[in-house]
Amino acid sequence: MSLFKSFVAAFCLISLFACAAVPKPQPEFKRVYLVTWYGGKFQGKRTASGEIFNKFKRTAAHRKLPFGTRLKLTNIENGRSTTVTINDRGPANPAIELDISYAAAKDLGMLKQGVARVTIEYAGDKPLRTQSK
Repeated sequence: MSLFKSFVAAFCLISLFACAAVPKPQPEFKRVYLVTWYGGKFQGKRTASGEIFNKFKRTAAHRKLPFGTRLKLTNIENGRSTTVTINDRGPANPAIELDISYAAAKDLGMLKQGVARVTIEYAGDKPLRTQSK
């Protein structure tokens, strides 16, 4: 094979690998986090994403994760799990990782305590539909 043909073949292979889809990095959650819940006084108010807050939906507030990110939470005290979608910003307390809705807190069995220690796993992205004004 000539040097030119070798060069062209190598260039094509490099180009092929350069164009390959790079998988989206997934957040790694390996620790235990504190979560709290919110509901009542925020019911019907607009969240940071523009969605209307509904305490009966499984949603959460996080300071930085993109809206629409889905997380699986597992209460380490009782083993109960739920999946939430990020649609708001918060919590204000830096020791708390997430504020979750009443419905999610009920799933986790943490309504009375108000706070729970959970593990968090990335569960995918979900397109967020915002409410019309």
